[in-house]
Amino acid sequence: MKFDKLNILHYLIFFTAFSSFLLAFIFSLIVKKLEIHTIFYGHNLNGNLLVIYNEMLKNEKKVYFLTINPKTYLSLKKKNIKVLFALYPKHMVKVFNAKNVVASHDLFFHKQIKTYFNIKTYHAGHAMVNKVPINLIKKFKNFKNYDEVWLFSNFEKSNWESEIKYKFNNLVVTGYPRVDNLKNLYNKKELIKSKYDIKNGVILFAPTVDLTKQNPKQDIFSYKNINFLSFLDNLLIGSNYSIIIKPHYKSKVTKESVDFINKSDNLFLNDNFKFNDDNELIAISDILMTDWSTVFIDYMVLEKPTIFLNSNTIFNETEGDIFYNKELMRILDYKTLTEFFHNIKDKDILKNYFPSDLKDMVYQGVDHKSIDLILKKLSN
Repeated sequence: MKFDKLNILHYLIFFTAFSSFLLAFIFSLIVKKLEIHTIFYGHNLNGNLLVIYNEMLKNEKKVYFLTINPKTYLSLKKKNIKVLFALYPKHMVKVFNAKNVVASHDLFFHKQIKTYFNIKTYHAGHAMVNKVPINLIKKFKNFKNYDEVWLFSNFEKSNWESEIKYKFNNLVVTGYPRVDNLKNLYNKKELIKSKYDIKNGVILFAPTVDLTKQNPKQDIFSYKNINFLSFLDNLLIGSNYSIIIKPHYKSKVTKESVDFINKSDNLFLNDNFKFNDDNELIAISDILMTDWSTVFIDYMVLEKPTIFLNSNTIFNETEGDIFYNKELMRILDYKTLTEFFHNIKDKDILKNYFPSDLKDMVYQGVDHKSIDLILKKLSN
């Protein structure tokens, strides 16, 4: 959760979290030492965290996921996930007894956790760092508190050093467990499709969060724009493809869009299928359609076509930015998108929509052994 100085509720949450921390600290000095192996912390249990969590459960390690969001806590509890709520002092006692904490987002009271409880902390990566706006560079200094910051590739490490001017010696290229897991899931593609009764080819539409203050309904490539949904629906007729829309977790789908999608035979929301995780959906996709989301970096491991819609954005073109790489097929209007769909069955043409040279650059140093490497680190 990003702290908002103008939001009174955030002050209340911070005060409650601090009280929970203080009470748990006192209890930890009194109660018998617990043997907790690893605590995972982030916005939700997904991506790299989920893959490592599942692997450690297989190895019968005592692990938990920690959240500060009550909705996330209740949701995961219903799924029988071993979850802790940060505002419960009793749960925080378990955190303070852990050997490791693996986080995908900023940790509360990070310095205190390391100082008083001798816990090793690791940052597992939420998305690969590309270009960073000047006003956000300052926040990366907090990463110095981690024992290690796990990065996707040598390319990402060079971005940290050149873009962020990161000077601390805790950057470690491990690869991403979720990408290695995706590569393995792809071998089970037909089995996964059968499980969810998906017969058509799948186009995954995975845009990034709404970045501008402009009404997204005015964006010609937004799933909140009914005209765009109608356009896609018509394009898919007779194509033997379906589009599954996966909104960014911070974005909300309008009721109008939900109603339209539910009436369509060609468009679906990812929630309709109840996938075990995001990787199942990515693994069964034949084509990725995105805008400015780094999901395409994960998707490149499958060497499948990707198209980039030129949706409204606050990004500005800068030299070396991967989103402006000449290999990426940027769709500027409906005419260009129509041409793509007309060629969707031509495998030779579709090959042009996979950025092979960019993959070689971004995947420098990736050996797809991240899971074993990270499990070894957490066991030391």
